[in-house]
Amino acid sequence: MNRALVLSFVLIAVFAGGAAAQTCGTSYQVRPGDSLSVIAARQYDNAFLWTDLYAANRDVIGPDPDRIFVGSRLSLPCFGGEEPGAGAPELTEADAAPGPLSDPVAPEAEPAPPEPLIVTQTATLPPFVDDRRAGGGMITELIRNALRAGLPDRDVIFGGPGLVDAALVSDLIFPVIRPECLPGDLSTLCRDFLYSDPLFEMLMVFFVPESAPVPLAGAADLRGKKICRPAGQPVHVLDAGGKNWLAHGLVSIVRAAGTDACFALLDEGVVDTVMLNEFTGRAALAAAGREREIVALSKSPVAIVTLHAAAPQASPRARDVISAFNSGLRDIRATGAFQDILERHMAAVWAGL
Repeated sequence: MNRALVLSFVLIAVFAGGAAAQTCGTSYQVRPGDSLSVIAARQYDNAFLWTDLYAANRDVIGPDPDRIFVGSRLSLPCFGGEEPGAGAPELTEADAAPGPLSDPVAPEAEPAPPEPLIVTQTATLPPFVDDRRAGGGMITELIRNALRAGLPDRDVIFGGPGLVDAALVSDLIFPVIRPECLPGDLSTLCRDFLYSDPLFEMLMVFFVPESAPVPLAGAADLRGKKICRPAGQPVHVLDAGGKNWLAHGLVSIVRAAGTDACFALLDEGVVDTVMLNEFTGRAALAAAGREREIVALSKSPVAIVTLHAAAPQASPRARDVISAFNSGLRDIRATGAFQDILERHMAAVWAGL
């Protein structure tokens, strides 16, 4: 655990008293700024019970007790029959008796530390955002380094996929494919988010069976085709650049649980093609040993897209966060750290394809 950070939070929790204490058998929803030590101090008046709290909630938290996600719900069991808040000293009659009058001396107010920055990974996007890869993947590592450079004195809390209403509680979300936002565009992705400078550029392509390749280069080829796209992944590229393939009903979208599920629908003939970024699709096929069975139509890409971080406009500090993030991004580009991260990760990606 980050001892300095834990200590500061523990002191705040201890001086806050036992007013927030709950009873055995209840649950607690993780809030911005929480850690297991903070929760243990607040709920049990004993920060050292964080290890017991972790043991009781390991199935929710996962293997790393330093990573608890905002919005997740933890159980508050009784430890040795002791209820949360039991460690608070009782107030005796002597304690309550008034002492001799004296002029009150107001303590000097210390400036409140800045609130931690909440950064949420809204989806897994192998090989660029993937906990199985070093640093959580290339995009994750770039974001961490840009934040460290642009906001060196700010604590950052990372949340993971599955957080409900991430845009309502986060200062920054990733990974995001920036849409084509024209003047007056009122779509949610254009209206409700501010986007960082681009982190990476890639091709969005169609994948088709190698045994029956279908030319999908234009509107005439696509008429009536069913396109699989993993759940939660954007489809705005089908209308970008004036194509309007989806808006005009030229194609239809079939959603599946993930990349592998989309390829299964392609095998079954339920869909005509799968649309993915070239790297995610090829990595999934290589992992399954199917790179010769299904091919990417890379010579006729749907679009060139860029990956970004995005700040929800609902946050009052959205512009400041994006400005600081972009400043950090420029810094790591200037020092060569950006290129080092890019080359190291892409070498591993290409080796696996």
